[in-house]
Amino acid sequence: MTHLVLIRGPAGSGKSTLSDKVGKRIKGNVVVLHKDLFHFQIPQKGELPVRELLSLISKFLLSRNFSVVLDGLFGGASAQKTISQLKRIARRGNAKFTLVFLDTSKDVCLERNRKRKKAIPIKDVHKWYDYIYKTKAEKGTVINNNHLSEREALRRIMREMER
Repeated sequence: MTHLVLIRGPAGSGKSTLSDKVGKRIKGNVVVLHKDLFHFQIPQKGELPVRELLSLISKFLLSRNFSVVLDGLFGGASAQKTISQLKRIARRGNAKFTLVFLDTSKDVCLERNRKRKKAIPIKDVHKWYDYIYKTKAEKGTVINNNHLSEREALRRIMREMER
């Protein structure tokens, strides 16, 4: 069975770390897509929003029997539209869709950000934290990972994928 997993949460909540680990646990072909990579590392020119690009890539990969793990804020006005679109893509691609929201306090996010090799400016962590928590989008399985070990958070995500 192929999977389309979307891990959402504020900056510093552990999305990228956990999505990489989820990708390693899924059997078969898997691609892990970090939304931040498309925003900050891959130059693009044109009018195609990153969320649409990720949806197109996910659709293509599922059609080739790859599982896909996505992570990112996925906030703002377009968040629910993107989540619904990814659900449709999973359904049409006969993939299991799993949505996870990492509910993490601002203090924990700021502390984790300080420990990063390339820390995000503090004002951006504050801005994005408020942005995602104001978003009225579906959260799926909510995992409060303020005090969870990485291993326990991963176990909970994998258990949710098996449901």
